[in-house]
Amino acid sequence: MMRPRQLLVVALVGLTLALLLNARSLERSAETSPFGVRRSVEIALLRPAVAISDHLALDRPRAALSALLRRPDDGGPAPPDPAALPPALPPVRVASSDLRLQLPASGRARAAPPPAPPAHTAANPLRLLVGGDS
Repeated sequence: MMRPRQLLVVALVGLTLALLLNARSLERSAETSPFGVRRSVEIALLRPAVAISDHLALDRPRAALSALLRRPDDGGPAPPDPAALPPALPPVRVASSDLRLQLPASGRARAAPPPAPPAHTAANPLRLLVGGDS
């Protein structure tokens, strides 16, 4: 029977090996994620792992397997095509410190509000189905 410390060591070795074998794909996935703190931290942590993986040639088994299966090995999901992305919006400028939002008049009438839900009374009770699995 393994001790908890041995289990922890085995788990860490396995996760580290998985990280090094798949570092390029993880980096590509992090690069295609939305900008933010999480993306920056992922890229900062994965760059050294990619360098170690490349230096130890641990990225070769993935490339060999992809060649054997006749799939292109680009290391992970491809980034989106820039031509397919929507155009960038112009920056929003605030003219004053009074932050009231004024929308332009559209000329269209506002849609009618949805009807109010029916009132439940003794004559018109609310019917409720309660179900469960145990």
